[in-house]
Amino acid sequence: MPVGGGSCRPQRAMTSDDAPHSSKTRLRFVAWVLLGCAVLGGIVGVVWGLIAPRTQLTVREGELFYASVREDAVGGVLSLACLLFACAVATAVFVLARRTQITEVLLVGVAAAGFVGSVLAWRVGLLVANGVDGIGELSAQGRPEGVTFSAPLQMDAPGVLGIWSFVSVFVLAFVVWLRARRSRRRLHAIIDQANAIQSTPSKRLRLASGRTTAGERSQRCVRWSESRGRRAPVQW
Repeated sequence: MPVGGGSCRPQRAMTSDDAPHSSKTRLRFVAWVLLGCAVLGGIVGVVWGLIAPRTQLTVREGELFYASVREDAVGGVLSLACLLFACAVATAVFVLARRTQITEVLLVGVAAAGFVGSVLAWRVGLLVANGVDGIGELSAQGRPEGVTFSAPLQMDAPGVLGIWSFVSVFVLAFVVWLRARRSRRRLHAIIDQANAIQSTPSKRLRLASGRTTAGERSQRCVRWSESRGRRAPVQW
């Protein structure tokens, strides 16, 4: 019988799975983020394929020329960039709402999920806009002179695919930095307050030790007079 009347059953040792933020829970959350970004990337690809502006081309003397300003091609890339930026902010907000502790594993998982979502958005968008045949090679053969047509949707800036990962990780890292800075300020305030509380009794003790009564002063005067060989009058 253990001392204090406790139970004789052996206590189960706490494992890593019992912790609120175990590695298994973090990996499961990263997997859900990856799946959510993949689904969101497919939806963004459909939206991009439907709303992205197309470049207008025309046939002149058997060759292809731009019938409109070249900025139409840039508009397709910019539209995808804006959609990926919005997805990155949404991903960061979701992670911050569900997790208060941002670890390195979570940051790497969010970056990977953003890249997967971007690639899916790119490929699905091209599939929706251009069909199963894809982009193919543009040629003026078989087209009448002066005809104007829309060019297939293209994405000439591969760096846009990194917007989702970069922005989401940047937002998470910035929030972590703000939280750490706020925690340091709070810790410094607590330390300063504790030092002030500890210094107050010591000041009072020094003041109390420096005070003497009239009797103590008279006794000091008598002892000083006796040491001089003469007795001085005591002043009360």
